Amino acid sequence: MNSIRGRLLLYLVPALLVIYSLTAWRVLTVTAHEAEEVFDAELAHFARIVLNLTHHELQEEQKKTDIDNSQSVLPAITGHLFQGVLKPNAPGGTDNSAPGHPYELKLVFQIWTTSNQEVFRSDGAPTKRLSENNSGFTNNSIGQRGWRVFSISDDALGITIQVGEDNAVREELVAQIISNMFSPLLLGLGLIVGLVWILVGWGLTPTRKLTTVVTQRDRDHLEPIKTSDTPSELLPLVQSLNALLSRLKRALDNERRFTSDAAHEIRTPLAGLKLQARVALGAADDTTRRTALRSIDQAVDRTMRLVEQLLTMARYDSGLPRTTIQQVDLNNVAADVIAQIEPSARSRNIELTLLRDAKASAPGDLGMLQVMLRNLVDNAVRYNHANGSVEIRLRQKGREVILEVSDTGPGIAEQHRTAVFDRFRRLAHQDGNGTGLGLSITARIVELHGGRISVTERPGGGAQFTVTLPRD
Repeated sequence: MNSIRGRLLLYLVPALLVIYSLTAWRVLTVTAHEAEEVFDAELAHFARIVLNLTHHELQEEQKKTDIDNSQSVLPAITGHLFQGVLKPNAPGGTDNSAPGHPYELKLVFQIWTTSNQEVFRSDGAPTKRLSENNSGFTNNSIGQRGWRVFSISDDALGITIQVGEDNAVREELVAQIISNMFSPLLLGLGLIVGLVWILVGWGLTPTRKLTTVVTQRDRDHLEPIKTSDTPSELLPLVQSLNALLSRLKRALDNERRFTSDAAHEIRTPLAGLKLQARVALGAADDTTRRTALRSIDQAVDRTMRLVEQLLTMARYDSGLPRTTIQQVDLNNVAADVIAQIEPSARSRNIELTLLRDAKASAPGDLGMLQVMLRNLVDNAVRYNHANGSVEIRLRQKGREVILEVSDTGPGIAEQHRTAVFDRFRRLAHQDGNGTGLGLSITARIVELHGGRISVTERPGGGAQFTVTLPRD
């Protein structure tokens, strides 16, 4: 389920059902227990009333007739006393024609002698003794009916009063309680679910607003989302979105600037090509024509180099390919780069020196690291003085590898040392053959490998580029 509202209901409704069930079970058990207590109290109270009435009536009869054997007159006394009390419309009894309660005939009593002789039983009472106990509460089954019985004895009279209540009374009461309790509970549960649905929808309003705000964003509207009214639960998401928008805006700005600069950089050699082509076409002699064609050839080389570096920059802007990462021995990389650039250095009598370190290795992309070092060494040779020197030094420091490329050239003024890594940036002393992208590409490669690059003045004059890469 992808709906937050649906998920919340999926979690809340079962939880509510469990809580409701536990609450209902607790209420039911407590109510049933209290009802049992009330019914038992009524049984005991009724039994004592019957006993007291019997005792009082027997005393009155003894005063009149001076009877010694009380049990001999008990049947007559109790029959006269209780006739019609629990027998509706019995002759000589009280007028019970008024509507009663259906539970009346489910409450019965019996009077037994200590010799287990029946003295009296009310209408509806079973012929069998309700309980074998002579005192206290018992549960008993007679036939298909269950009875809750309270027994009380009078040793002076030699009788036991047993009052019984059909269990159906209590079962019907519990069923009625369940019916009266669960109907409102189920109705309340439905209302709560509906209310939760509405409240969850209302609580998700900030999410819908955020969706609307994000939907309205495009490449021309990447300003950060306001966080002043953002709920704390959504604040991390909004902050992450703002960071993403900031990176996207920066990337688009870089793309626009790169496209503009690239168009300008390509337009310049193309204009030169067109001019030299016209010169060659209009040349009156072979010398002029050859000079123009030579210029065209050089311009084509510069343009090809520019396009190649533009493609390299665009490729590296997409990030570091994780599938090509390996542990790279920078000693071997430096040796390969020196072998590639040595002919150019020899033509100007520039000495190339490599100071190795056996532990100088770092994880990364071999091709990228070769491009990085080649750009640094190529720049050091290209802008160096004739008969100068270039030193490549590798060393390990803690968990980092440090690569230093220093030359004996004119160096880089302090105010230009940060800008030198900008795209299409050329310094005043540099010739026009460069593209202004080499150091930008180098800085990007270092960044992709989690490293740092800086430029300082070499002791004794010249420039020194320092690259620091993590070893793991």
